[in-house]
Amino acid sequence: MKTILRIVSVLAATGAAAAGIASSLHFHRAGAELHAGALLYETSLQQKDEAGAASFRKSAAEALERAAALDPGDPDPPYYLGRIAARDRRSEDAAVRLRASLRANPFDGRVHYYLGMALAELGRRDEAGRTMETAASLSRNNPGHLYWIGYYFWNVWEKLGRVQDLQKTFQYFRQAAEGDLAYLDRALKVLEEFSLRYENLVQVIPDTPEAHAQAGRYLGHSRGLWEPALAEFLKAGAALENRPDFLLDRGLALLFTGGDHRPDLRRGVDASPDRKAVVRRLAYYFRAARRARDGLVFWVELEEAYPELAAPVLSRAETELEQARTRLEPEMKKLSEDRAAALSKAASPAERKGIEDDFTRRGASLWTEALRGTERHLREKVEALRDPDLRRALADVLVCQARMDEAESCLRLAAETGGSASYWKDLVEFLLYRGKNEDAWNMALEGRRRFPDDPRLDALVKRAQDLMLSGRSTGGR
Repeated sequence: MKTILRIVSVLAATGAAAAGIASSLHFHRAGAELHAGALLYETSLQQKDEAGAASFRKSAAEALERAAALDPGDPDPPYYLGRIAARDRRSEDAAVRLRASLRANPFDGRVHYYLGMALAELGRRDEAGRTMETAASLSRNNPGHLYWIGYYFWNVWEKLGRVQDLQKTFQYFRQAAEGDLAYLDRALKVLEEFSLRYENLVQVIPDTPEAHAQAGRYLGHSRGLWEPALAEFLKAGAALENRPDFLLDRGLALLFTGGDHRPDLRRGVDASPDRKAVVRRLAYYFRAARRARDGLVFWVELEEAYPELAAPVLSRAETELEQARTRLEPEMKKLSEDRAAALSKAASPAERKGIEDDFTRRGASLWTEALRGTERHLREKVEALRDPDLRRALADVLVCQARMDEAESCLRLAAETGGSASYWKDLVEFLLYRGKNEDAWNMALEGRRRFPDDPRLDALVKRAQDLMLSGRSTGGR
């Protein structure tokens, strides 16, 4: 009897083991089909050709149907089948499949999200909205989903204009930005489309120093809303005081709003690893703010602080040149009108040339007087620093005074010492302007030899060659 029981026990154990192996193989097959289907679906999303994408979706659906049949309790096959149905514009089928996935796992926020999208496609907006809110409550650790849920309510608000949908947009955009600040910039760009007031925009900004700094940068640099930008920088408090980028941004906001910008800008320059680039960037903003006088004070201060740096000298020279241009504008306009009147009465080419020369001298005299100090300062700095950008600026000053040979010498030295194709392009353009076509051609060839990958130099070689062969001149002396 014991022997019989022992045999029965062994047979039962063997049967159980065989059943276990069969079950394991069954679920292994289901997993393999799911993996294949998911991979085929993801591949379909990367296809640019819709026919190719549809073919991949069809193969994916076949594999996923097999996976669902092998393991009906797995929520993933119906999830992917719902995504495929939605892509194929079969919204009713998508909703059925996604609901099946939720029956197996009701706590997957992404499934609720895509079900909400399918319901929205079917025109069931209220039900879709509730589903989206459930998706959001289950996606607190998924900033991407929260952003797109906010975007969904933004689209609903665009269509229906309901305030509650706009408030939900703000809520979910803010939650997305709290999880990943990259979504703050995206949210602000979406809201920009309707030029919403600052009071609306702040509802999507998390209350952290970095978020306020990022919002300030966006409002100031991207939208030119410098007063709201300054408000955001001030909300950041003292937490970012050691960062040069933050100091520069806050200083620029003060510049554009009429505040005391110099302490922040000076500290920002001091702390920046590339002071030259920062100073050149600031020069642009001073011009944009129309604060030339303040700019001059700042450039002089930086010159004294950094005597080895050419950038403040260059910004100062450009500012003084622009001021002189503005100051001389009425006189130069009157001079141009007088010249045109005199030329209209000229009786011969020789008389015309005499008039041209006379008015050129008179204009040059005005510029010389206006730029005397600028020229002297630039020459001193060129001698001390040997900087090609300063040579180029000195050439601009000399051109205003009609001292073309001296300007050409400056540009030649800048090209030979500058280490950049831009200096050669400036020299060639200047030589073409003076009608020195053969010289321009030679310099363009030399520039191309040094910088063979610059297409603009190729174009200048051809232009100079064409002018040289045709014997035509392009202008000035």
